[in-house]
This record gives sequence, structure tokens and C-alpha cells, in this order.
Amino acid sequence: MGEEKLLAPDLDARLREELGMPFLPTVFTLLSKHERYLRGAVDAFLAGPPAAIEEYGLRARRIGSEVAAAIVNTPWQTGTSARPIEALIDAYNQVNPPSLLFTLFLARGPAWTFRVMDPPLPEPPSGHDGDALLADVRACHGGFNIPGFWRELEAGWPDHVASAWALVRSLPASAGFSRARAALSSLAMERTVGATAPTPSQLGCSGAHAADIAKVLAFYAIVIPTMVIEIECLRHALALGAGDVSPGRGR
Repeated sequence: MGEEKLLAPDLDARLREELGMPFLPTVFTLLSKHERYLRGAVDAFLAGPPAAIEEYGLRARRIGSEVAAAIVNTPWQTGTSARPIEALIDAYNQVNPPSLLFTLFLARGPAWTFRVMDPPLPEPPSGHDGDALLADVRACHGGFNIPGFWRELEAGWPDHVASAWALVRSLPASAGFSRARAALSSLAMERTVGATAPTPSQLGCSGAHAADIAKVLAFYAIVIPTMVIEIECLRHALALGAGDVSPGRGR
């Protein structure tokens, strides 16, 4: 995959401002290796109506919240860490919906196929430390990269990440999990119908660079909606742990 590159400051600032993002998720940093392509893609994407981006974010989080209320009954007890963890949850599910719109706007069919949180999940590793947990997260999420949310949760709250992952690892057994993920993607695709995205070749990318771009887009096209659902399920479990909701009921 190679090392991630930082975005050019002007492009970073533009994306944060126009997409309402407190930070730029990994899909953007991976694509920043192909800066000319990324700039052209951003220009084309932001030419669409900005209201649709915000409205999609609201609907995406609602889909996640509704399925969480239906399938999560286990409280996640985090004690005094609840507020900062909720802030992390809020931040990631602020950036995930517009990132999915952007990714699906650019993706052109499943050139790559990734199994992401599809049962049966891989056998968990034998270790019990943070590295083993993140290796399991990576394996269950297609093996290409570790979602940023899980990296940050493990780094900031190592005492709580194992219980969070145990809860989330059980979710794909529910048909509601995959249905909600599909609904998120379908809704995002509806929002990008008729929009024309530039191809890598149109923006001067070589065949090798185009293949790398296609792989990144294919991965995040399935990982981002998965993470929206996972994060909303953790939000619901966190609320259960704090006594903010009753099991099986929304907030």
C-alpha cells in the first residue's frame, strides 16, 4: 500500500470546509499519492449541490441508529471515558457519510472484491494484546487496512477497545447489520446518479496508478458504510452503559 501522504494544505482546508469535516479520513490520504487525480475528483464532486451532502449524513446516521436500537442490547461500560469516546464517535460519523458519497461518486464497479464483516468471520488470533486485536480488526475488514476509528480507539482507550470489538464482532450474525449497510450504500448511490466523475486516465494517471486508485476506492466503498453501522451500534451500546436508553429502544 505504501506510506500515506499528507494532503496539500490548500486541498486539506478546502475539503474540511466544504464537506464539514473535522479531519480527513484515510481514503483521502491514500488518494493523496495521486494529487492531480484527487484535485480533479474533488472539483467534480464539489460541483454538485452541497445540501445533498449534509442531508445524506443525517439519513445515514439515522439508518445506523435505527439498526443499532434493533440489534444491540449489550451495554458498553466505559466509566469516565464515555464522553471522550462519544466525541470520537461523533467525529467519525460526521466524516464517514460525505466520504462514502465521494468514494461511490468515483468508484466504477467492483474491480476488487473485499470481504468486510461478512460471516463467517476469520478465526481470531491467539494473542490478547492491542496488536492482536488490531490484526483481527484488519482481517475482519478485508485485510487491506485497519479502519481509522479502531486505530484511534485502541490508541486512546486500550482498556475499553476489547469490549467494543467483542460487541461489534458479534453484529454480522444479525441480518439487520448487512441490510442497514446495503441501505446506506444504496442511498449514497442514489445521491450520485447522473453525476460524472473523471477517470484516472483522463487526469493523466498511469495504468499502475489507476489500479491503485481502483483498489482504494473498492475497499472504502464497502468499509465506510460498514463503519457507519459499527459506530452507531457502539454509540447505542455506550448509551445503554450510561443508562440513557432502555435495551432495544432508540434514544
